Amino acid sequence: MKTVEFSLCYEVNNDSCNAKIAAVIMCAGSSSRMLGVDKQLEKIGGIEVAIRSMLAFQRNENISAIVVAAHKNNMNVLQNLIDKYNVTKVTDIVEGGASREESVQNAVNCLDDSFDFVLVHDGARPLVNQTVINNVINGTVLHNATVCAVGVKDTIKEVSGESEVVGTVNRSSVVAVQTPQGFSCKILKEALNRVNDCLSVFTDDSAVVEHSGQRVFVVPGDYRNIKITTAEDLLIAKTFYEEYSDEYI
Repeated sequence: MKTVEFSLCYEVNNDSCNAKIAAVIMCAGSSSRMLGVDKQLEKIGGIEVAIRSMLAFQRNENISAIVVAAHKNNMNVLQNLIDKYNVTKVTDIVEGGASREESVQNAVNCLDDSFDFVLVHDGARPLVNQTVINNVINGTVLHNATVCAVGVKDTIKEVSGESEVVGTVNRSSVVAVQTPQGFSCKILKEALNRVNDCLSVFTDDSAVVEHSGQRVFVVPGDYRNIKITTAEDLLIAKTFYEEYSDEYI
């Protein structure tokens, strides 16, 4: 069975990145599946998860600004951590909204018209590396809308409401999407404005852009770029960090 092929795995070239690019870091979740533990403030390698996510974009020379969307209860805590770790590219911390996309909208509205592109990243994905970030930047500069993803390893079954298997998905045509996801600022802002009344129906940012009719392209992600959602995910991320710590701050 042929697997999905990714055609945009290459380094950012200087000519294509004269564009002005920002990053939005999403830290507005409730950590409801972490049993009372705030995943954003858990530490990996001695540094808080949310800060590790920010520092990855701080390191990238193509990113000129970072906007953080935070849960209202964490805004002061995150500001203090940003100051502590000298994350100088952070220009704004905004309060998250009732849905993820409302939070994204609050954040991108901080970006003026001088920004060409924006990368939206989960604060709970602290092990994103520079290769993935640069893959997304390149794809976005070329196509205006790009997600990073990895191939699906497990067999995927479609199941009915009665828990009956109704079909097996062709694994060669599906991918597991990660963040960052990159967009033309203009396209993302217009797409968010267009669906403002039904944001809760979308499961990721690219779905909003797809809904507007924009084509979205895929570049390689990384299996270590996991999202910390449960306590088990945190253990896995700590193991990855210990094994590959030379790739991270």
